[in-house]
Amino acid sequence: MDPAQRTFRQFGPIWQNVGLPYGGMTNVVHVRDIPADMFYEGLGIRFDQGVLKAAKGHTQVGSTLTGGAQIIERILSYAQNPETLVLTTQRLYKWDSVSEDWESLWQEFDSDTVTVTSGSKTVTKAAGTDWDTEINAGDLFYNLTRSPAYAKAYTIDTVDSAVQITLTANFAEASGAGHDYAVRHVYAGTHDTPATSCYGEAKWVFSNGIDPVKTYDTTTVADLAGASGYMASGTKHIAQIVRYYHNACLLFNTTEDGNRIYQRVRYSHAGNTGDITQWDAYDFNDLVDTPGEIMNAMQLGGVMAIYKSDCIVYMEPTGTIPVFSFRPPELGVGLIAPMTLCRIQDAHFFLGFAEGHGLNAFINTGSEIVPIGLPIQFDIQHAASRDYMRRAFSFWDATDRAVMLFVPSYDATANDLVWRYEVPTGNATNGRWMAVEWEMSCGGRSKRLDFVAYEDLVGAYEDQDWIYGDASLQEQAEAALLGNEDGDIVMIDVTHVADHDGAAVTQKLVTKAYNSRDLEQPSRFMRFHGIKAYARGGTMDVSYSTDLGRTWTLAESVTLSSLWAEHKIDFDVTGESLMLKFLNTAVSGKFSLRDLSIAILLRSNH
Repeated sequence: MDPAQRTFRQFGPIWQNVGLPYGGMTNVVHVRDIPADMFYEGLGIRFDQGVLKAAKGHTQVGSTLTGGAQIIERILSYAQNPETLVLTTQRLYKWDSVSEDWESLWQEFDSDTVTVTSGSKTVTKAAGTDWDTEINAGDLFYNLTRSPAYAKAYTIDTVDSAVQITLTANFAEASGAGHDYAVRHVYAGTHDTPATSCYGEAKWVFSNGIDPVKTYDTTTVADLAGASGYMASGTKHIAQIVRYYHNACLLFNTTEDGNRIYQRVRYSHAGNTGDITQWDAYDFNDLVDTPGEIMNAMQLGGVMAIYKSDCIVYMEPTGTIPVFSFRPPELGVGLIAPMTLCRIQDAHFFLGFAEGHGLNAFINTGSEIVPIGLPIQFDIQHAASRDYMRRAFSFWDATDRAVMLFVPSYDATANDLVWRYEVPTGNATNGRWMAVEWEMSCGGRSKRLDFVAYEDLVGAYEDQDWIYGDASLQEQAEAALLGNEDGDIVMIDVTHVADHDGAAVTQKLVTKAYNSRDLEQPSRFMRFHGIKAYARGGTMDVSYSTDLGRTWTLAESVTLSSLWAEHKIDFDVTGESLMLKFLNTAVSGKFSLRDLSIAILLRSNH
């Protein structure tokens, strides 16, 4: 054929579906955690049943608290009234559903009356011998003769004797004697001394490892008192860990008579009367088989698993006196970060150290201890701070069936290395790791502060942000709460795409570089003629790159709707590969995406 007579026929584009993964990414995802045959980078996204969605944001719950959050706990009184409690490094709070804010719960001391002098820092009382044992520097002093009584607080600088204290500032009211007063306790907690709690015998027992152990019975905050045994001298309980087990209150890693006993397990009355105020001097056991410190403890099945820094010891009831026995220690693995111990299904998750594995995340099923942290082990071993490891914690989010692990990096005190371990049903050792971008100091659960009943849903089915079974459709469903060192308490919110400061949670997806092999084309160079995808939501910027992501070209800013619809984004570019970027940074934006396809324009001559 004469070349002059040769004609070129332009074929229509071939649409090649490149698919979306069935599950996996949540929030910020490291490159190594993304399926290599799918995507290069993800930020603020999650995949649910083959649909790309915006990651969960979080909303602040109530006012910012005084002190950094250490414990978030929901307790249920015998009257079946749930209370959400937060212990910070300075105060104890409960949620007030009427004011919809946090209310301080104070431990108060008000024995006898006082003499105060205007312009003086010294406060005295004529009777009693208990200020030096009952109050502390840093507590708040109130003169109750004024109105309103608690309008003015003075901070105690020093406790000088049983009958004298010195304030940090001069008393600014009228002098007088015989004044009623109150001292409110301010906690001396730190994030380097983790806090624990338990619930038993109608009391919530909590400890920050520095103050004496406290109790709360939904009415009064008080010291954990003892009427007999080693408490007879008036020595107050101090413990690093508190637990309730087999009708007894357990204290681990105690301080007694001013001496820290790192390996001690002390338990309330050996007769198991159910009264956690009864203590005998001989009701303890020192776990001295190994030199390691007791780091934490948690019930596992019918036994109490005690995690030392170099082994695990199992404690169980015997039915005789002494009422508890201790198995020989299981050597080879120990708990490094005390507050990373959490219950996950019927097993324990923790960050520890094991021979042959180094620093790693583990699952203790009760029958075996399985290392599961290989995908994040390099970061933990090389980037985590050993100095601030006691600030690390983990939290089981039952709604998402995931452990959230928060660890400080080597040059930070806050937990800025954060991962999720998503767990399949019935197999805690076969989860998937992903990275998260929140900096928090503790986690817990509460009842949702608001929820939507099925019959109250508004809008079309496709306009909802829920799927069947979501917690937002269950009356009194649990909500996951997180607290930070600034005193903010936030709720993880499936319908929200902003953080608690109101800033958008950036949603971004960058695909892999699709080449001729991925797109099943014979030619290395291809002409890309656009893409199409089923999407819904608010806004979505679509960009493309043919140089492996070094430069990007905005193809179109797409305005989406609340219903799924096919959107075609046209462009015309030639190259060996094509990368796509989907981006939303608007608070009211967010997008959901499925069924992604690339148009390839073939050119043939005849």
